[in-house]
Amino acid sequence: MQKVVSVPQNSTATLGSVEGDLHVGEGSTIKAEEGLERITVSGFVRCEGDCSFECGLTAESLDGRDGNILIRGDLSVSASIRIREGELHVAGNLLAKTMDVDKRVIVGKDLSVEKIDVGGSLEVAGITKALDLDVGGSYKASGSLKAIRKFIQFTPEYKEPSRTDAG
Repeated sequence: MQKVVSVPQNSTATLGSVEGDLHVGEGSTIKAEEGLERITVSGFVRCEGDCSFECGLTAESLDGRDGNILIRGDLSVSASIRIREGELHVAGNLLAKTMDVDKRVIVGKDLSVEKIDVGGSLEVAGITKALDLDVGGSYKASGSLKAIRKFIQFTPEYKEPSRTDAG
């Protein structure tokens, strides 16, 4: 049976490596142990409501519901990210296989995900790499977009980079 580490709502926990799953309660903050830039979770991370990671996060999957998730570092997920009725804010790079977020995603650096589905808006400060990109609202990027299939329903802030910008 997989071990589960639970962080109660409205609390702060300092972690290093979690062998198993991590459940984070509403209003909680997760910090990395001293000397670490990120926490590593061998299983999935589940966030209920608003949750904050004052560090980077590496996990198998990330699941959030009814709140915003803030990662003040890089986010690396080997499988899927799913945020229902919430937002995902990543200060650093975001790397995952699939990402499905109902409201908004903001990435402070580069975004590399095979399949992206965002119901609201997607903002990326760096390069966006995807095989399949579907944004129901707006897409704003400072870097280039490298996607096989793009479907953006409403794009007032996105301008296709020129060939010289795309590299």
